[in-house]
Amino acid sequence: MSGWLTRDGTFVRVTMSYVQQAMIVVRIQDGDITMPTPSLAYSKFCASIGCPLRDVRRSWASVNHDLGRALFSVWEDRLVGGRVVMWDKGDFEYKTRYGGKEKISILESALAGRYETYGVLCQSKDRQALRRERISYDDQNLLVLRAVDEPDGIVGYVTGETTAEAIRAGRGLSNVRPVQYALNDLTVQMGQELVDRALSVRSDFRRDPAVRDHVLRLANGKCEYCGKDGFLTPDGRRYLEVHHIIALADLGKDMIDNVIALCAEHHREAHFGIEAEYLENEFLSRIRQRVH
Repeated sequence: MSGWLTRDGTFVRVTMSYVQQAMIVVRIQDGDITMPTPSLAYSKFCASIGCPLRDVRRSWASVNHDLGRALFSVWEDRLVGGRVVMWDKGDFEYKTRYGGKEKISILESALAGRYETYGVLCQSKDRQALRRERISYDDQNLLVLRAVDEPDGIVGYVTGETTAEAIRAGRGLSNVRPVQYALNDLTVQMGQELVDRALSVRSDFRRDPAVRDHVLRLANGKCEYCGKDGFLTPDGRRYLEVHHIIALADLGKDMIDNVIALCAEHHREAHFGIEAEYLENEFLSRIRQRVH
């Protein structure tokens, strides 16, 4: 088992064998974060991935136009529920800094779908510093990111994980492994009354993919709440996100009668909006009216 634990316990990633109803206790000693020691300096690692930094000291992102590949530093303490704000639109000064201006430019290209987008999980020496200093990073596994333009900024959503070796071989997106977070229902799952937890401090859940596929077929490309068509993806499908109405963390079932297909807007609102409780009742009402 391996993983990272933040000082405040907000994020843990663990890779382990299948776990059934087990609680795994991860202990924090003296507030330190355990992270592997990389074999290369960060700049050399980026170059080995095919995305050399333009400025070793000031660049926080890099791109290779020929390979169609973008690389971003992702601070482990800012990754919450599979979501990280890559650029806060309220930080007006960020655009004026060299590293910030460059990063925003690469993010805008990532939003347009021009690049494979990866994140390197990094640990900061001082989280309060204006310019952070990287003291460690994961040189084995990289996050596969989907950039989304949201009201508070450009956000990266973790859609999976791949290896540095696979990226170097040009197979980064052919070797993606699912990484699931308590608030991330995008990789949803035919059913389980008791859902298996895969890690501790922040529980992770193994979902049945048959549930996800069945609910999406029933939705037929339309949000089951508002009826809006999902946007078209490059493969011609309508994009929808699958949501557990009663959260798995609240002992909700991973079964069809607890899962609904939503547009991205209503999925986020269900998690973070002030009308979340109202939406929960509405969602339950909608799925009772389904024709299975």
